[in-house]
Amino acid sequence: MSELYFTSEDGQRIAAWQDEKLITSFLLSATEGKSRRFYLIVDKSQVDDAGGGTPAWNAFKGHLDSQNIQLNPFQISSGQPIPSDAEGLVMIGLDSDFDKREIEILEEYWDRNNASLFITVSADAKLTNIRRFMKSYGIGVEKDRVITVGNGHTLTKARGTFIKGSDITKGFGEKSTQLDGPTRSLSMANADQLAVKNIAVFPILQAAPGWWGEVEYNRENPKFDAGKDHGTAPNAKLSRPLVLAAAVVRGREDLDRTKNLTSKMIVIGNTQFLKPANMRSELTHFVNSSINWLAGREELVGTIGSKPVRPQKITIKKEDKAKLDIAVIIVIPAVGFIISLLFWWNRRS
Repeated sequence: MSELYFTSEDGQRIAAWQDEKLITSFLLSATEGKSRRFYLIVDKSQVDDAGGGTPAWNAFKGHLDSQNIQLNPFQISSGQPIPSDAEGLVMIGLDSDFDKREIEILEEYWDRNNASLFITVSADAKLTNIRRFMKSYGIGVEKDRVITVGNGHTLTKARGTFIKGSDITKGFGEKSTQLDGPTRSLSMANADQLAVKNIAVFPILQAAPGWWGEVEYNRENPKFDAGKDHGTAPNAKLSRPLVLAAAVVRGREDLDRTKNLTSKMIVIGNTQFLKPANMRSELTHFVNSSINWLAGREELVGTIGSKPVRPQKITIKKEDKAKLDIAVIIVIPAVGFIISLLFWWNRRS
């Protein structure tokens, strides 16, 4: 029974139900049989969590497990090609750059039919070659921090809104959320330039107005600099949305005959949001939908995740409470006694 819910931190009450998520997992296991395989590039991901608690990659593994997908470790520095049974590659907290050979291995996998990449970026990673790879498919990872200023304080827990109309955000488009931990902004290439290569790039999550990508984020009292920073000033009349998460489709997903040949990529400028302590219901929807989108399970995109349990207060009028007391204390016991008496009398006769 304990798999059906999460308890609160003090262990005294049920915090969230995940019955539908568990049922979905059982159904996928029954219908698909053998688990699908995603591979975690361990030598390019943040494997340990210096802050303690559940590492982000391990939390992501829990989401995959619930979708009947195994997460297996893989070292791309070994020089070996990506296993042929890989249906997705995962880099959680991408914090190390790729050398020339590793980029070749990555590109060989990405050129396969139905390849999938799920990437969350480390805030402090110095990346060159892998940034160039993502840039060639329309997503640029900026060297900044998404911040804003309020009441004289610098705020770093980026707030944003999921984009409505995306295949990934079905059921939670236009919902707001917060990404705990440092966030890097993303840029997107011109859609028309990519269209001739059958590449489509689109935003999934955009920062709320007033947030910008600060390049000199270590200085005190940062202020928006149009010549260096990304996005727009907090008080700008016309705001240029700052992208926090984006997706790429390589191929023709809109045609039935080529739909199963497309490759997909999701890049997120934050990693710490995956930790259980930072996870929110809309983020759970987002992660599960992203997994199903990458795995080609469009019918499961936008399905319900864990449902938070919130205490509800019932207000009863004084006169109604008196009636309720009479019903509970007198009427219900009396009806039960009469029914019992009738059964007893019937057995005697």
